[in-house]
Amino acid sequence: MVDASVIAVGKLGLEKFVDGCIGLLDTPDTSLQAATCRTLGEFPGDGVAKALQTTITRTTDHLVHLSAAKSLLQIHSDTALDALSTFRQHEDARLRALVAEQMGNWGDSNVAERLYVMLDDEDADVLDATIKALLKLKNAGLSAHRERLREIAHTDIGNACLLYTSDAADDTPCV
Repeated sequence: MVDASVIAVGKLGLEKFVDGCIGLLDTPDTSLQAATCRTLGEFPGDGVAKALQTTITRTTDHLVHLSAAKSLLQIHSDTALDALSTFRQHEDARLRALVAEQMGNWGDSNVAERLYVMLDDEDADVLDATIKALLKLKNAGLSAHRERLREIAHTDIGNACLLYTSDAADDTPCV
């Protein structure tokens, strides 16, 4: 019942209840924490981003992490970006890939610098999402590490052949 009330706060845009929702992040009930994280994404601001960042560090629950990450991606602030950067080393590769992919939509060179670190990820899906995110950022995402991207573009990782440059596609076929 409380979960539904928290979700209604977000759907109705009831900003006056944001502080109460932030207080619910301290509950031991992880499903309520996850619902609260999702709701808080509807109210962008540094206070909300900081509360989500604190929640991320206090719990190991994957659903809470996923909900917090999705909300932080909606907030688009430096504080949110700092919190999202903590997911670069998260044990769940799907979450790392989601965060990388969505960060490419920000269109900010600060995001590109955070994504470059993820080029060393060992998971093929995370690497693929990171490259796609950097490509979405265009010049902001490509200029500083152009050589590293060329090196990766010619590398087969698992069953994924990553040929993102047009000249590589002419010379190097994927097999």
